[in-house]
Amino acid sequence: MTLVAFTPDRFAAPLVAGWLVCVAIGCADDRTVESDAMITFETPDGGAAEDASRPPEPSVGDACEVDEDCPEDAPICLISEAYRGGYCTDICPEEGANTCPAGSHCTPIDFRTRVCLLECDPRAEKECRPGYGCAEGGPDASVCAPGCDLDSDCPDGLLCNADDGTLGEGRCYDPDAALGDPCTEPEDCDADGWCVRERDRGWPGGACTIFRCNEVDDTGCEGDAHCVFHFYRDPICVDGCEADADCRSGYACRPDETYPDRNICMPSCQATDCAELTCNTDTGFCE
Repeated sequence: MTLVAFTPDRFAAPLVAGWLVCVAIGCADDRTVESDAMITFETPDGGAAEDASRPPEPSVGDACEVDEDCPEDAPICLISEAYRGGYCTDICPEEGANTCPAGSHCTPIDFRTRVCLLECDPRAEKECRPGYGCAEGGPDASVCAPGCDLDSDCPDGLLCNADDGTLGEGRCYDPDAALGDPCTEPEDCDADGWCVRERDRGWPGGACTIFRCNEVDDTGCEGDAHCVFHFYRDPICVDGCEADADCRSGYACRPDETYPDRNICMPSCQATDCAELTCNTDTGFCE
């Protein structure tokens, strides 16, 4: 809030003197009052007071529809199913808040891309826009990332798992999704699921899976799914099968390389199976 400072030598003496005169002798109702059109209220730094009706300048994290809605230092309007309502940001080449505008932090949003996300305080009440949660953006910063606190933060048909999400920001999920279903974002999978995205791993159309299973004992998966190790960090549940017909388009029934007794639906794309990338028919993955 800007405080208004009255300059004593311009206003105090005339106003006080006039008030004392009126108190002492009274002022007629038809007295003439000079126009105040030339009066300017000044801020402490000498500038004109802020116009309260003027909309705030856009900044990192603000909603947007096109790039032109965003400020010069965050000129990209990031729009996707996850970034509801758009998100003003900029690409940052390496991790570290020093590469982003003040009040934002360089954060990886997938295996290939880092962008500037608005910083927030996880100890405070909801600081982020509806549809976003305060997440761990790195060892020294928290940021407003797609997420949820309540079901009302999620798109129609989705529910909120406030304790989930890659960065702890809460995650919307589809209660009707099943293991192996196509997906583009984690929100397309169920409460315990995660999306192996085509653009990250080359799985045609993406596939819903589940982390945190036990690959040695092959436990922690639902139905006929098997726990296998296909990622750099965690084993995942992959849809099980007995024949190719048990798998959706773009996948074929194959024995796992490490556990050949576990048949799972693995990428085996044809020309039309990849939604974002191009099918490599030799490997079966989208590239």
